[in-house]
Amino acid sequence: MNLENTSDKNGYGYLWWHHTYLINGKEIKSIEARGAGGQYIFVIPKLKIVAVITSGNYRNKNSQQPERILEKYILPVLMGK
Repeated sequence: MNLENTSDKNGYGYLWWHHTYLINGKEIKSIEARGAGGQYIFVIPKLKIVAVITSGNYRNKNSQQPERILEKYILPVLMGK
């Protein structure tokens, strides 16, 4: 199902989100479980990895910070910059 209220119209189904990151001009698709306060499980089939970030960003509007960490720091290293 595509969501209407998200900027990239990413999909959601069976408690998992589908998101695409653009790293060095390449699309990397991720399947994500997202929990309160920024608890994330990222499954990235193309790279054959699972990454987990646990955080406690409650009530400070940084609950999507794990997505930015994955996109800015983790994926570029895994893709060899």
